[in-house]
Amino acid sequence: MKKIIALLLIFTYILISAAIPASASSQIRIGLLWGADAKNAEVGSKSGVNITLGNSWIACLPYSSVTVSSYASYYTVIEKSGFGSIEECQTYVKNVSTDCVPFYHAGSFHAAKAWYTDYESAEAKLSEVHELLNPEAYILSPTYNSLCICVNDNPVLITSSGTMKIEAKDSTLTLNGSGHRGILEFSGNSGYVSVISILSMEEYLYGVVSCEIGSGAPLEAKKAQAVCARTYAMANMGKHSPEGFDLCATQDCQVYGGMATENATTIQAVNETAHQLLRHNGQLVNAYYSASCGGKTADAISVWKIDRNYLKSATDDGCESYTWEENLDYNKLSHSLAKIGKGVGKLKDINIAERSSDGSVTKLEFIGEYGTSVIEKEAVRTFLGVKSQYFDFTDEEHEIVIPVNSNEEEKKYPYISHKYSVEEMIINGLLMNCTELVLKETVPSKTKIKGYGYGHRVGMCQLGAINHAKNGWDYHKILAHYYNGSKVS
Repeated sequence: MKKIIALLLIFTYILISAAIPASASSQIRIGLLWGADAKNAEVGSKSGVNITLGNSWIACLPYSSVTVSSYASYYTVIEKSGFGSIEECQTYVKNVSTDCVPFYHAGSFHAAKAWYTDYESAEAKLSEVHELLNPEAYILSPTYNSLCICVNDNPVLITSSGTMKIEAKDSTLTLNGSGHRGILEFSGNSGYVSVISILSMEEYLYGVVSCEIGSGAPLEAKKAQAVCARTYAMANMGKHSPEGFDLCATQDCQVYGGMATENATTIQAVNETAHQLLRHNGQLVNAYYSASCGGKTADAISVWKIDRNYLKSATDDGCESYTWEENLDYNKLSHSLAKIGKGVGKLKDINIAERSSDGSVTKLEFIGEYGTSVIEKEAVRTFLGVKSQYFDFTDEEHEIVIPVNSNEEEKKYPYISHKYSVEEMIINGLLMNCTELVLKETVPSKTKIKGYGYGHRVGMCQLGAINHAKNGWDYHKILAHYYNGSKVS
């Protein structure tokens, strides 16, 4: 009987554990540099750096600044092998072969002659080494993920494969001049260097909150932002798993600025909401937020075709004043439509075909000489390059005319008349050589836009949260206003 009870208890524990999301205090991997933007990285620490490859510590380098770069395209001559530590290898280099570099490969250190761009050059050097120093020397071919650490452009350590972790010995690490908590992980990939920050969730939030809502935001607004950012991170953990990290440091995920963006009230906001998450019916919400809603938040279904009870539109008197204006260029829009496979030839008109109850333009028709194309949902904002989907056209009809007996080419004038009325063209002398004007057509002149809000407008409005905090709302009330039926726990 006791065994049965014990088994039941174990089974119950497993079920409960599976239902609980990963702890908000667990480590998170943030992509700082990757892809074509990551050629090399400057790493600093006043006390020197500790180097770990895989799970094994291999060296402490006593330098305040090192450069990590790719070593992917080079051949290497391994002159002598079998050193048990980097210090042993450095002693050999110093006393025997000063043009060698400590090279970590296959679990041990080697003295290597490096930076050969082709096999023939490496082979020539190998012949010298065989004759003068070591007949057992050999050539190591390039590996796509190898890395090199340099000090003042001089290599001090090369690794052939794997990931390299760098940790400050006794102080803070900097990456390209910006301070970072935790550990920095480096990996080579075909000539590029990926850099990932590994730190706790709370340390990550220290560098997110001010970037997202502003360093001068009131404490309660920052607390609301901390809970949103923590919840968003937990709900989207692993978004960038193909690249080897959980979230990136850009607007694609959440903007993370490292220690340079931290301040006292930001740290206080994170600490006083430590581990708190936003839930709806016991489940983590996807806590979207944006800069400004323009007086009314958007229903998620108006933007992304997803329907969530906690992401419904809400009136927001804390953000009624944010407006903007833009001018559209029909020629550029025609080219942009063609680039995405929706070309209509010369664009003649733009029509708001659908608008949701929250004010969002959810379907936009582009009418041209060859037909009509449609842009929907969030693509309306991104395609037009405007601040939000909440907008109206503000200008009126204009006349397209053809000048007769003009010295100018007639095809120029329809374009000019998009900018000027007939009267303005006459006044400005644009038609001074014409003896007659023929009205071709009258069309809507939808080139001017007035809009409201900034961003997708779903979830918490950051400008609204700031104003509500200034008016005495605490972060619980702020979050309850923007995430219908959700609770902080």
